[in-house]
Amino acid sequence: MERQTNLNKLFSIVVIILFSVGVVGHIFLKDIMLLLTPIVLLFVNISAIFLLFRFQNKENLKSNIIIMTIILVATLIIEIIGEKYGIIFGDYSYSDVLSYGFLEILNVPIVISINWLIVIVSSTTLATKLTQIKELQALATGIIAVVFDYAMEPVAINLNYWFWNDASGFSTDVIPIQNYIAWFIISSIFSYIIVKSKLKINANFLLYIFFSELFFFQLLNILFKIGVK
Repeated sequence: MERQTNLNKLFSIVVIILFSVGVVGHIFLKDIMLLLTPIVLLFVNISAIFLLFRFQNKENLKSNIIIMTIILVATLIIEIIGEKYGIIFGDYSYSDVLSYGFLEILNVPIVISINWLIVIVSSTTLATKLTQIKELQALATGIIAVVFDYAMEPVAINLNYWFWNDASGFSTDVIPIQNYIAWFIISSIFSYIIVKSKLKINANFLLYIFFSELFFFQLLNILFKIGVK
């Protein structure tokens, strides 16, 4: 248990440093930061998944792998359908920033699906600390995930992670309400699956990832709004 705690603490510190440096780097070394973005996200998310599984007993490990795999595959399929047809989140498309043009499946960066998993699990972890009622935990997760996406979207557009199109097919900075509704529904459904399956996920360290990323996006939002590029 002590080894697990120490490893989680070490990882949490690394995450805080990475995203703190990322804020400064995106102001002064934006091109380099964009080049490193997929590597950093893959490192953070895959490391988090490793830690989720590392200290589980065999019974919990099997259940966790099944649920996590379902979320990974399902969110990837949802993103593929959404990006191709624009019927889930709205009309959008990904650039090569998050994939280098090859770390993707049918135009969707692989890191997007992994990031969905981390956001959902970390949001669920936070929700379980707010209420003990499972149904409310799922709804709270949906709200938390939407707040996260609301902070992320303007920065993602500014950094060309993805592009939104209006009804005429022209690029726009306006994020459709449909996107946030979809985020709420998707996150709530998968969170409900997690809490109802009674998975024992020692995921408190994921809160450091969640709040570090939220801090990263919100601070860049503020800086971009005051004209810092």
